[in-house]
Parts: sequence; structure tokens; C-alpha cells
Amino acid sequence: MSIDKDKIKHISKLARISVEEKKIDGLAKDLSSIFKFIEQLNELNTDKVEPLSSILNTPLRLRKDEVNDGKIRDKILKYMNKRGIRSRPVWQLLHTIKVFTKYPHMEIKKAKILEKTIINLPSSPHINIDEKR
Repeated sequence: MSIDKDKIKHISKLARISVEEKKIDGLAKDLSSIFKFIEQLNELNTDKVEPLSSILNTPLRLRKDEVNDGKIRDKILKYMNKRGIRSRPVWQLLHTIKVFTKYPHMEIKKAKILEKTIINLPSSPHINIDEKR
């Protein structure tokens, strides 16, 4: 399959990405080369080849899926705040705040984990270039 300038322009328009005019020729050449290689791979007879789940000849090891943040949130907050990047823990679960303790709530383990690990970073359309540094 050959990719020409018009196809590059059409694909970039569909993908809503801008491609500089001076890079179109190189991109067309690179993509044509990639598709040529794919066509060569498609010609290979793989009828007797067993599918792989890994390139290694060993079974994949399963592990328990556990959240481990390394217990470094407080170090990160201290580091960032020292450098003028205003950051803070993201929230406190409402049912743990004294005024809300009498109301019904659900015990959600993941919410408790997130409360202890997430950091709130500054974000605003009004941050100027000096504040970003």
C-alpha cells in the first residue's frame, strides 16, 4: 500500500491533527514503508504457529492486584509546596467529618485508599506563565 500526500492530509483531517507541510513527504514515506512491511508479514504462512500470550516460553505469573502508593504522598506534597506549587490532599471523606458522622454512609474500601493517596494539583485557565514555572 502506498501512502501519498493526499492520503496523509485526509487522514490528518479525519484525526483532527495538524501536520506541517514540510513533514508530509517524510511521513508518507515512513507510513508507506510500515504498510509494506505489514503486507510482507501478511504473506507469511502461520497456519501451524500457535498463538502466544507472551514472547517468553513461560506461563504468565498471576499476582494479587493491590494498590501500593509507596507511602510517599506526604513527601511529594512537602516537596511541591517548598517549590511554590500549591498542592494538597484531595479530600476528606464526608462521613469522617464530625458534622456528618450521624448520617448513613457506605464503607467503600477504594474511597479510603484514594483519600490517602491522591494529590490535588493546581489547575485553572487563569494560571499565568510565571505561576507555571
